[in-house]
Amino acid sequence: MAGEADWHPPVGLMVGGELRESINELNAWRRNLANLKDWSEILADYDQNDAWALRNHFVEPMVYFCMLQPSSTRDRLAQVATNGIHQANLCTQAGYKDVLDQDRLMPGKFLGRPRTERQLARLAKHWAGADRLLAALQSLDSESYRQQTFDYRNRASHFIAPRLELGEVQFVTRSIVPATRMVQQPDGSYRQKEIDGKKVVAYDLGGIRPLTLNEIIETNSCEYHFAIAALDAYSDLLREIVSAKTSKG
Repeated sequence: MAGEADWHPPVGLMVGGELRESINELNAWRRNLANLKDWSEILADYDQNDAWALRNHFVEPMVYFCMLQPSSTRDRLAQVATNGIHQANLCTQAGYKDVLDQDRLMPGKFLGRPRTERQLARLAKHWAGADRLLAALQSLDSESYRQQTFDYRNRASHFIAPRLELGEVQFVTRSIVPATRMVQQPDGSYRQKEIDGKKVVAYDLGGIRPLTLNEIIETNSCEYHFAIAALDAYSDLLREIVSAKTSKG
């Protein structure tokens, strides 16, 4: 394994262990996604009531797991790659300091995604595989994916996620919008005009429809393949690093 080759202990244990755990997480995602595909075929043979009970007991936990993976995988691999590349830089760059942005944080705290990926880009900029890795990471949990899934991960973590197959959520939404007033027009009609600098509370009727199991499988499968591409990119970068370390002697 590239992560365990030609590193000084305990660095080899860290780099290899984090790569191995990343693989384990993707394998767990793959298994759950395969199970969802099986359940999609099984549920077609049941009436609505029985299918609802089966989804509730067996399918929804797997949906929840799979739907959180694109975001968590992007953040996890970014941090894993940061650790591996940082250690490589310590071995190959004269004067490189053992300092990371997260060193200033309290224990148990993590950098947000933008800061993590900016740091990764900075640390990896002189490695040939850096651009491929960053592009692969940024294909995960994209704005398009979040729109397709009604921002499921964010809503599930902080509020109420869209339902599976049946039921709408958030019939009423609260928002802060520009205040308006009615202004008479020259023809005697009226139209609304925004009041500069003034905001008001608005309550709107809406609702978020449920996601179908097939929608979830389709979108999540694409994200899984993006994750595999990101892991492959990091593995290839590790091979580049090992080669550079070997050449340096």
